[in-house]
Order: sequence, then C-alpha cells, then structure tokens
Amino acid sequence: MRRIVIFVCLLLSCLIFALPVSASERRIQQHYSVNITVECLETALETMRGLPGFDLNANITNVEPHTGRPVRQAYFTRRVDEWAFRHMQAVLRDMGEVRTESENAWHLGAELASLETRLKVLTQEIERLSVMMAASDSLHVLIAIDNHISRVSWERDRLIGRRNQIMANVQSVVMDIWLTEETEYIRPEQAGFGRRLADRFIRSWDNFIRGAGNFAVFMVRVSLPLTIWLAVGSVVLFAGIKLAKKRSGKLKTAEAEATGEGEANNEK
Repeated sequence: MRRIVIFVCLLLSCLIFALPVSASERRIQQHYSVNITVECLETALETMRGLPGFDLNANITNVEPHTGRPVRQAYFTRRVDEWAFRHMQAVLRDMGEVRTESENAWHLGAELASLETRLKVLTQEIERLSVMMAASDSLHVLIAIDNHISRVSWERDRLIGRRNQIMANVQSVVMDIWLTEETEYIRPEQAGFGRRLADRFIRSWDNFIRGAGNFAVFMVRVSLPLTIWLAVGSVVLFAGIKLAKKRSGKLKTAEAEATGEGEANNEK
C-alpha cells in the first residue's frame, strides 16, 4: 500500500511539472516585430481589423523607397493576449512576403519581487506613522508626520502603478507590424531577367542621382567659405594696391617740390 501511495504521489508530481507554464506565470514580457510586403493594402487592413487585440498606435503613409516607385505603408503597434499571439502570427505570415521578423522576451520576475518587497515595507511604514500620529498631541509633530505619510503614500502609489503595468505586459504581447504595398507586387522568385535588370538599372540611377546631389551639396558647402575668403582677400589686396599708389604719388610730388626748390636756390 505504501508503494502505491508513493507511486501515485510521484506520478502527480510529474504531471504538475509537465504542465505548460504561460509567459505571464513565468513573468516574461514578449515583443514581436514583423515587416511584410503585401499585394493589396486594403485587403491586409481588412484582415487586421478582424484579428484580436487593440492598437496602441496606427499610421498609414505614402513612401518612396529606392526603387523609385511610390508605395503605401501601414504601421501598427498592437497589444495581443498571450493565448492569441501564435494564431495572429500565422495569419500575418500568410498575408504576403515576410521581409524581416524578430521576437524578443524579457524576464521581469526579479523586478516584480523587488516591487512587492518595497510595497510591503512602505505599507508597514504608513501603518507605523498612523499609530504615531494617533498617539501624538503636538501640532508640529502631527504636521510633520502627515507630510511624511503623504510622501510615502505617493511613492507606494507609483510602485503600484509600475507593478500593474508589468502585470499587463506579461499577460500580453506587444507587436510592431509594418505592412508595405508595392505598385507591382512580384515575388523575387517570380521576377524574370528583364524585371531584375530594370530594377538594378533604376536603383543604379537613383544611387547616381543621390550621389550627384550629395556632391553638389558638398561643393556648395566647401566653395561658399572659399568664395567669401577670396572676396575678402581681393578687397584687401585692392585697397593695399590703391594705398601704395597713393603713397607713391605723394612721394613723387614731394621729391619734385624739393627738386624745384633746390633749383630756385641755385639760381639765386
């Protein structure tokens, strides 16, 4: 009988440890990011509306990548419950071509344990201060205790808010989703030689135009100070030459006058 009881206890222990533990129970915060190229943005947005979760941020813009063809792009930051994350991930992968995909996780158990300890200490401190306030008769002491209780209560409320935020994060997954629509959606394995050659030519031409523009901007930045210095130097040189000519003329006039006075004295 004792062997049967021990066997049943071991079996139950194995079953308990074999049960899957969710990320919220393991205090793990998950983040998922994906960039997808879709054929039709309206269809993808309609599919997104039918998926679970709620959007923390949403934006739809028109962009022009290096290919030179204007495209539309949608960006979502969506919070999804942990149980619906894998299903939504599979639906997103079926929307189109997945360009980039990443999944990260952070363990927050230590931070939660620290928060719980600090909250317990602050609660005990508020209770102790309340007892001191009830036993005191001095108005000055009562005011000081009340101010201290207010500061401790504010700190406790702040920590409670942080704890609630962490609990909300570990019970859900934050997803960053980029949906990009191309004017002509062609998968790389379906593109022919002509299509690939045209894309390479367009990208090369865009790179050339971009490089020429950068070179022109660089030349303007370099030539502008050089032009200013040349102009200043030219003005200074012109003024110096003019001043030298003026002084030379005055010296010649003085020499002529001196020569004339010497001849006049000789005649006398």
